[in-house]
Amino acid sequence: MISKQNDQTRDHSYAILLTDREVDRATCGTLLRNGWPEEEIEDGLADVRLRVIAAIHRGEPPPPTLRAMRAFCAKVAKDHAIDRLRKRETAEKWSDGLCEDPDEVAALVFSGEPRDPVDAARQLELAAELFREGKMPEHGVDILEGVASGCSYAEVGEDLGLTHWAVKGRLKTMRKRFSEAIVARRMG
Repeated sequence: MISKQNDQTRDHSYAILLTDREVDRATCGTLLRNGWPEEEIEDGLADVRLRVIAAIHRGEPPPPTLRAMRAFCAKVAKDHAIDRLRKRETAEKWSDGLCEDPDEVAALVFSGEPRDPVDAARQLELAAELFREGKMPEHGVDILEGVASGCSYAEVGEDLGLTHWAVKGRLKTMRKRFSEAIVARRMG
């Protein structure tokens, strides 16, 4: 029973540092500098605190000093604000906004029809050509196979000695280069 109590005490000792005014000021300042709306700053602060707590519960060692906690929260705040901006930009890019009559705008529905075998073969050949020419990232084939088989980015990365962020980034790069090659082939 004593060891459980010590674990619980140790688990929550970082909360004092996390809620310190100096940490709050650094967190809010970082959010604002990175495009966070001032009227939503309290929500942003709560989001950052939640993300810090989640990181610690996932195994990230809690920052031991006020200065370290301030720096950690500022990093989390910056990443969170940037993620939010990216999501907004993506939403704005693909959204037509509000419409007068929602019934006029039909949702995209998968037709259920299989891809044309000729198109599929051409696309596979184009992808193979990009790999042969060295235009795809290192471990690209392994990443594609891992993702296609249902593995998470972390699982694929573990097998290849990469972080899940590296796997995600390389997959994004491959998709972009493949799309660009399809467009270029249609235009050329």
